[in-house]
Amino acid sequence: MKKENLIGGGILILCFTAIIIGICLVFFQGTKEQKGLTPAIVSQKKIAIVRIYGEISFQNPTKEVWGGSVKSADRIVKKLLAIRHDHSIKAVILRINSPGGTVAATQEIYNQIKELKKSGKKVVVSIGDIGASGAYYIACPADKIVANAGSLIGSIGVIMHLPEVSSLLEKVGVNLRVIKSGQHKDIGSLARPMSEEERVILQGVIDDAYQQFYQAVKNGRQNISENKLRELADGRIFTGQQAKKAGLIDEIGDYQQTIDITAKLAGITGTPAIIEEDEPFQWLKGLIEGFSSTPISLFNNSSLLKSPCLEYYWRP
Repeated sequence: MKKENLIGGGILILCFTAIIIGICLVFFQGTKEQKGLTPAIVSQKKIAIVRIYGEISFQNPTKEVWGGSVKSADRIVKKLLAIRHDHSIKAVILRINSPGGTVAATQEIYNQIKELKKSGKKVVVSIGDIGASGAYYIACPADKIVANAGSLIGSIGVIMHLPEVSSLLEKVGVNLRVIKSGQHKDIGSLARPMSEEERVILQGVIDDAYQQFYQAVKNGRQNISENKLRELADGRIFTGQQAKKAGLIDEIGDYQQTIDITAKLAGITGTPAIIEEDEPFQWLKGLIEGFSSTPISLFNNSSLLKSPCLEYYWRP
C-alpha cells in the first residue's frame, strides 16, 4: 500500500511539474520575437535592446538593484558580440541604469560598443534613473545619448576605497604580522596607516585611470571644448536637463522616445522589430535565490568588504 502511495505521489508531482512547464512555455512563446535574438525573425528592421543595470563588474551577483537584474560584464560583452555578427540588426539601444563599476569591466564593454559602431550599426543610449561614472563612460561612443530630464548623469572620475582600522585592531589587541617580498607589496593594508609615499603611488594609479576616462569622453563628446570638459570632469553629477545644456547628452526623452529616435537614425521606416535577450524563467531563478538571502550573505555582499579595486563609480 505504501509503495502504491509513493508511486501515485510521484505521478502527481510529475503531472504538476509538466503543467507548470507547459504554462511557462505558452507564456514565453508569445514573446519570443520580443525577447530572443533568434534567426526565426526574418524582418530586416530590427533594433536590439541591451540592458546594463546595476554595478558593472565581472562578478555575477544574483541580487536585483537599480531597477533590474544585474548581469556580469562578460555576459554583456558576449551579447554585444552576438549582435555585431547579426546582420539583420540595424541598431542597438543600450538601456542604462547604473552608477558605474570597475574600470576593466567598463572598458571591455566600451570596446565592444566601439566595435558595434565600426560594423555599421547605430548605437543609441537611453538612460533611466542614473548613468554615472563607468555607465557614462560606456555611453560616450554612442551616436546619441538620450536621458530623462531628472536622470543623474556624469560623475566623470575614478575612486578607490581603502578602509583602515589600525586603531581598532590596537584597541582589541590584534597584531597583523606581514612578511612581504617588497616595500609596497601590502600597499593599502587596512591594518596600518598609509604612508605619504604610498599615497603618491596610488594617486598616480588613479590619475592614469582618470586620463583614460577623460580621453573616452573627449573622443565621444567632441561638441564640448577642452576647457569646458575639464570643468565638467571633476566627479560631479548632473540632472539630465543640466547634462543636455552642458553637452554631455544629446536629447531629453524617455525609453519609448528613444526607440523612435533610433529608428529614424537607422533609416528604419514603419514599426521596427524590438528584440531583447532575457533568460527564460528568470523570475523562477530569482524566487529560488531569494530563499538563500541570509544576514550572512548580505554582510558578505557589503561594498566595504570588497577587495580594493579601481572604480568608475558614483558612490556618495
